[in-house]
Amino acid sequence: MILSIIASVIVWGTVGITAIRVFNAGGGIRKSDNKIVSFLLADKSRTINEPHIAGKKELLYIFFAALAFRVFVFAASSIPIALFNGTDKISIMDIVHKWKQWDATGYNNMIKGGYKEMYERGEYVTLVFLPLYSFIARIFNFAIQNTQISALLTSSLCYSAACCFMYKLVLLDYSRETAKKALIYISVFPFGFFFGAMLTESTFFLTTAASFYFIRRHNWLMVGVFGIFAALSRISGILILFPAAVEFIEYYGIFKMLKDKQIKQTLGLVFKKGSLILLSLFGVFIYLYCNYKTSGDWFKFLELEKKIWNQENCYFGRCIQIVIRELMSENRSIMVKVSAFLPDLGGIIFMLAMMLYGARRNKNMYTVYIIIYFIINAGITWPMSIARYTLCALPLFIFLADFTERHKKFHTPIMVSFAILFGIYLTGYLFTKQIM
Repeated sequence: MILSIIASVIVWGTVGITAIRVFNAGGGIRKSDNKIVSFLLADKSRTINEPHIAGKKELLYIFFAALAFRVFVFAASSIPIALFNGTDKISIMDIVHKWKQWDATGYNNMIKGGYKEMYERGEYVTLVFLPLYSFIARIFNFAIQNTQISALLTSSLCYSAACCFMYKLVLLDYSRETAKKALIYISVFPFGFFFGAMLTESTFFLTTAASFYFIRRHNWLMVGVFGIFAALSRISGILILFPAAVEFIEYYGIFKMLKDKQIKQTLGLVFKKGSLILLSLFGVFIYLYCNYKTSGDWFKFLELEKKIWNQENCYFGRCIQIVIRELMSENRSIMVKVSAFLPDLGGIIFMLAMMLYGARRNKNMYTVYIIIYFIINAGITWPMSIARYTLCALPLFIFLADFTERHKKFHTPIMVSFAILFGIYLTGYLFTKQIM
């Protein structure tokens, strides 16, 4: 209960602060002598005056370093498999197969034959999964003819490309050191191994990082295009609309234009450029059409989430209470508590801490995204994957990198702690613990 109350205070307090800051940045607030207003609007960020630009050689280095990291993680996963698998010999395919856990089975079936490939309990159960990841892997599979290898290749390549976009994004406002740290933190985050799994994390990382990059470059057409892909990677991909709208308002001074009664100019700007952002909605339409084409119901995925996964939306405070309840329950094994609910609690606390830290020190579009991302992803009645969802809240790692640039003594302890937990939870995932 106490944590739920604290979370509510942090979230809604940050909403209020960020709303004031966006209204001010958009030209809606005149200079004020009020100390509270001045405090809220004070720019405490460490952003740079001129954006750094990543060269082609630098980006190639980032791409291949990221790809090498994924290969290293895959190769290193053979160690726990060799130790605990209970067999005298292991092959490459034994290692590959170990990465096919939980939802990965569904995606592998989608790679084989789309949504109708997997029919269980009288339902096409994979309709709860978004189609982009399996579609890309299916292209590779035409040549490779192995769904598992195609899936792993898709994840590794998308992750490597995503690192390039995230690096370019962070360089627009921060130093190279901050950009490198952000990539390190997101890569070795305790659940960062999911970027190399047969799951959609890598495509969501890529499409979200690219969307953010084009938002900062004010290329609204590309924001809309990558917004479509983000919405086809995960349903929360549509949330990219909110930071895009915030940056649009601030960049063009929309509130100042309205205050100056430039109604026609404002409407023209919104219609010609702002409307491009709404292309992202087309991704949602495609996914809903997939539901309709497969089952005859545009919103079948909602029924399946409730029927098979016992999943419904709720207030995030209730979700936190459920996590605490499960951690305290005597009916839950210590394995389930440590593998599922403890990481979820850690993810919730991490998001709240970075939300609170970043509200006055970083761009408003990032804070807005974290707020809404938290409300949506921590607002579910059966919280088994919050830690995995935390992995793709990209601004969290930008904020963390900014924090350790200001407090350098925390960098090594954070990185080492992340890396140790990464190895532990990767091992648990490979051996079917409830890490999902």
